Amino acid sequence: RRAMPPTVLVTGATGYIALEIIRQLTDVTDFRLRGTVRSLANTKRNQPLLDLAPGIELVEADLVSPDGWAQAVEGVDFVLHTASPFFLASKKEGQQALVKPAVEGTLNVLRACAAPSSTVQRVVLTSSVAAVAYGKNMPKDHVYTEADWTDPEHVDAYTCSKTLAEKAAWDFVGANDGHPFTLTTINPALVLGAPLGAPGTSLNFIKMLLNGEVPLVPPIRFGVVDVRSVAHAHIAALTSEQAPGQRYILSAREMLLREIAACLAAEFAPLGYSLPSRPLPYFVAYVLSFFKVDAEAMVKGWDRPLRLDGSRCERELGVQYFDVHEAAVGSGHWLIQNGHVKRTTKYQAPEPK
Repeated sequence: RRAMPPTVLVTGATGYIALEIIRQLTDVTDFRLRGTVRSLANTKRNQPLLDLAPGIELVEADLVSPDGWAQAVEGVDFVLHTASPFFLASKKEGQQALVKPAVEGTLNVLRACAAPSSTVQRVVLTSSVAAVAYGKNMPKDHVYTEADWTDPEHVDAYTCSKTLAEKAAWDFVGANDGHPFTLTTINPALVLGAPLGAPGTSLNFIKMLLNGEVPLVPPIRFGVVDVRSVAHAHIAALTSEQAPGQRYILSAREMLLREIAACLAAEFAPLGYSLPSRPLPYFVAYVLSFFKVDAEAMVKGWDRPLRLDGSRCERELGVQYFDVHEAAVGSGHWLIQNGHVKRTTKYQAPEPK
């Protein structure tokens, strides 16, 4: 008799990265799929997922509550924990609104995976370069690797939440030597590319640039990576012999925000979109930083060099990087076609490749 194929649980299954993971997993026939959603009743949110993977089993579980996770991991072999709170809160509510749910949410999942009845063998956690490359004054030529950690004391609430959530996961695994599963973390930079459902918060930059909400460009750098590479890394980490106990930075290359705006301008200016090219003065950002948590993050990253070594995942997980200009442009077209960015009279969708 043929053995049952292993079951993979994807948490936060309607999320941006999760949907791309599930799309790629449906091409790999030797897995059974289960996904967690916040509410089974939210058919609008869940429909893209059901269209993508009609055979997926959905379970209700919310990060901020321990309820539902024991049921979610029951009989599961592999967990891809992509669910995470990602939104920009006001400065005052930032810590509470982001840090606690991120840390507690991660621990709720891991506790369920470590229960005596658990069958989970591997957990792959979606972290971020936010947990790697911030909060420290490193030399300008420093290249960040998986050995680096962000200092959570000197960063904004979002960056702090990602760092403490990942640290909590490694601490949990370190403190529970007898647990049956291994841990791997995937640490992507800014993730771009056309979504399969609701757009990820990482596409807000593209949306704001195209909507003319960023009249002047601050000199901030990002590592950038295509969502397809990020999904591939998660799936490869399920079976790679080298992955257990490792972190993997995913960054195809670094780009200044000005460069991202210029790449969008080349595609969208002829279609009637006005993209910024003039620099934002520092003093304006500095004043804003007292009121807005995202401006505070911007000031902390002002003209800061950022060099990320994203090669380990190529060597060990066989990840391929895609052209990030194409990912940015593809994100832009998707946002326009799906009503997140105003459609101009000149707008024409590109010919399908």
